[in-house]
Amino acid sequence: MGLCIALEHQDYLTNDKGDVVLMVVALNYHYSKGNELTADQDAQTIIRIAQRAGVQDISCISDQGGVGSPNFPTKQNVLANMRGIVQRCNPGDWFVWFYAGHGINVPDYGGDESTGFDQAYGTPTRNGELTQSGYLIDDDFARSLDYFVPPGVRILCINDCCHSGTICDVDSYAYTHEIYSISAAQDHQTAEDTGAGGALSTSLRRAVRKLSTRLGGNSFSIQQVFDQTKHYAHAITHEQEINLQYSGTDPSTWHGQCRLAGGSTWRDHRYTLISMLMDQGSLHIWAVFWANANWVVKDTTKLEFCPA
Repeated sequence: MGLCIALEHQDYLTNDKGDVVLMVVALNYHYSKGNELTADQDAQTIIRIAQRAGVQDISCISDQGGVGSPNFPTKQNVLANMRGIVQRCNPGDWFVWFYAGHGINVPDYGGDESTGFDQAYGTPTRNGELTQSGYLIDDDFARSLDYFVPPGVRILCINDCCHSGTICDVDSYAYTHEIYSISAAQDHQTAEDTGAGGALSTSLRRAVRKLSTRLGGNSFSIQQVFDQTKHYAHAITHEQEINLQYSGTDPSTWHGQCRLAGGSTWRDHRYTLISMLMDQGSLHIWAVFWANANWVVKDTTKLEFCPA
């Protein structure tokens, strides 16, 4: 991957009024014996970090309400919610997708995968079953994401799930947007649930805290965050290799552009989620959050989808 951004989109890199629209999908599968996860831990982490950063447009769809609940996260509901949520994005904004749940390899019938397998999000059927007919396949996800998101909006996808290395199809789909994808494992690998969240999410928060301590007031890039996250992931498990794919501006340069794209200064609390990962504001946000171990989100009903 490389510098694939079209010239007509270059002006969006200097938009200093860009906002973040965050969509979180968290699947715990408490209704499916043997498939239970602690995805709500990852969702709560992302949501409260975003709230601390001043991100106001946050939507979450989860299965905590159980089978038959409103917005139970079938693939149809997930895509319908995505379609509505991204309409709140304007050129220069970021749409951030965060998924915590199961990822699955399924047979590739489209011929776009050299391995013979597509990757899929483990979305349940209306009855709470985990079957291929209910999964959100990467081909459908990529087409929907690129079609739904308005022109000029950048995309960041963070997928804490198994078999997710190319789950956004950044390597095979011709996106018309700049897109960055951080995934928990290669396509042939499983991803670990530590019992308190996924290994990717756990390593990511440790990485940003480490960079903030080491670099002080200096900004750091998404590539540095990824490299440090990979280091911490190896300390947790050697069974998965986190993955970074992108189509757009080199992620090693984002620390300089992120401030222009995401907000202004720490003091006015307008940092976006993407800024938290890559710019100086993240140093304060993450340090404040992790220094205060008693600050938690107690209202777990916030993990239900918030309609527009």
